[in-house]
Amino acid sequence: MQESAARREEAWAGVERTLNSRLQEAEAKAAASEEKERSINERLSQNLSRITVLETQITILRTEQTQLSRSLEKERQRASESRQEYLANKEEAALQEGRAKQLEEEIKELRARHKKELQEAAEHRALLETDLEREKAARAELEKTSSRDLPKIPLPDQTKNAPQRKLSSVSSMEESHFLQASLDLSDSASLERRMSADSNMSYYLRSMTPSAFESALRQKDGELASYMSRLASLESIRNSLAEELVKLTEQCEKLRNEAAALPGLKAELEALKQRHFHALELMGERDEELEELRNDIVDLKDMYREQVDLLVSQLHTLGARV
Repeated sequence: MQESAARREEAWAGVERTLNSRLQEAEAKAAASEEKERSINERLSQNLSRITVLETQITILRTEQTQLSRSLEKERQRASESRQEYLANKEEAALQEGRAKQLEEEIKELRARHKKELQEAAEHRALLETDLEREKAARAELEKTSSRDLPKIPLPDQTKNAPQRKLSSVSSMEESHFLQASLDLSDSASLERRMSADSNMSYYLRSMTPSAFESALRQKDGELASYMSRLASLESIRNSLAEELVKLTEQCEKLRNEAAALPGLKAELEALKQRHFHALELMGERDEELEELRNDIVDLKDMYREQVDLLVSQLHTLGARV
């Protein structure tokens, strides 16, 4: 029995040792499992935090992408508008360039036409000067003929002493008339007609009788007198206009001086307005104070009246008691 008990104890001790070793192994495994679980949890939390950060970054990137897309769309629209504007400006520049070329051609044509007209005018002037010299020679010959024929004619006292002066005035007036009429011509046909008419006039003057010539002189004297009277009236009108111009100039100078003084007057007016405004404010304040004083006086009168009435009633009461 002792041997069996010893065996049992040994077997039980072996089982106990086995169980203890297995327990230690299980505890070690449990500790390792806990450590592994803790490390896994830490890694999981780190991964979760990283996921959160990444999601935030993704949201920010999506927002930036949306903004960039909008900006890109705006830039594309602006680029399209700029391209359209560039094409419009290019087309406008082409039109302006064509117009400039057209204007240059027109300027060249106008210059050529002007040069041609100047040449024609110079030729026309040379012809007129030649005709004028010819007409002057004819006038001189006519004056010589008239000076030989006029002393035989009994002239009035007004024209007897100065036939040459009248003749020269008539000839100068006719020459100026001829020159003005000739300068107004625009083509060679009208010039030829005028030259033929003037040659006919010269022939007519050469064929005039002394009496007809005297009547023509008298007519020219009358015209000269009327011209002189008109000239005198025009000079008087000119003098009156000059005086009026002087008066208007003086008035304009006065108005300029007044206009120069306007800023100072405006400043004075503004200062007066400010003073008037302040005076009105002071008057309003004084009126308010006066109204308050009147109300205070009315209140004091009412108070004194009440006190007097009270004293009178007290006196009546005392008198009744006595």
